[in-house]
Amino acid sequence: MQQLGTGKPNLKKSCKYFFCLFNCRNYVLIIDQCSYFCALFIQLVTLVSSMVLNKEKIKLNKVLSSLTDVNSFNEPNLLIVNEGFIEYAKIIRVLFKISPNVFANLYNYDLAEIRGHKRLLKEDFADEAQQAQFSLYRDSLVHATESAIEYITDYVLL
Repeated sequence: MQQLGTGKPNLKKSCKYFFCLFNCRNYVLIIDQCSYFCALFIQLVTLVSSMVLNKEKIKLNKVLSSLTDVNSFNEPNLLIVNEGFIEYAKIIRVLFKISPNVFANLYNYDLAEIRGHKRLLKEDFADEAQQAQFSLYRDSLVHATESAIEYITDYVLL
């Protein structure tokens, strides 16, 4: 309810306003004297968030299962690990948007570490050095994926 010409809401003095603030992707819900509906909305958003987290956990498990079969450095294995990295990066961005406090370290540090190993893999030309960098790249991706699954299980989905 806004008056024309002003940007301020027209609040009636006789009406008590119940403010329900819920931070989920920058949405703020303001409900007028309906705490029951606010509680239902919070439960609904929590349910949807947990469904999204379970979906992302399943995707991470798929990435992890595809990475466990890769052992040696060759072109098909490099493609598998690169696809796993791309998928992991997408999932971590989604998780970081949902729970920035929980997934900040994975988003900022582990993703940068994996990118660094990927960059070093491209720079090395000797076979032994490429094999060593490939194993570091794969191991860091596996460790980060396992950490993300652990964070979802232990800290978010209690």
